[in-house]
Amino acid sequence: LVMGLVGVPMYICATASTPIAASLLINGVSPGAVLVFMLVGPATNIGTLGIINKQLGRRALLSYLSGVVITAFVFAAIVDNFFMDLFALQTQNILQHTMPHSGFDYAASALFAALLMMVMIRKQASKFVQKSVS
Repeated sequence: LVMGLVGVPMYICATASTPIAASLLINGVSPGAVLVFMLVGPATNIGTLGIINKQLGRRALLSYLSGVVITAFVFAAIVDNFFMDLFALQTQNILQHTMPHSGFDYAASALFAALLMMVMIRKQASKFVQKSVS
C-alpha cells in the first residue's frame, strides 16, 4: 500500500525506477511491494494523470488509475504469495551475491565524477568568457 501511495504521484520513468527497485530489494522490501512501485510509478504520475483528465475526463482518469493500481496489487500478491514460496527465494541473499563491490567500482565511479566535474567547469568557464567578451 505504501509503495502504491509513493509510486502514483512520483514522476519517474521505468529506467529510473529499476535501480531504486534494486535498492529497495536489497534493503528488505518485499518483491511484491517493489513490483507495485515499478508498475505504478511510470504508468501514473502527475503529468500523465493531468493529461488524461484534461483530454478524456475524470471518469476515464479514475478508470485508468484504478485499473493500473488494482492490476499492480494483484500481481504483487501473486509474486509474494506464489512465486516466492514456490521457489523458496530470499531476495536479499540473491541480490547481495549478484552485486559485488570492488576497488574497480569505486575507481570507475570516481573517474566518472571527475569527468562530470570537468565538463561542468568547462561549461561555466565558456559562459564566463562569453559574458566578459560581450
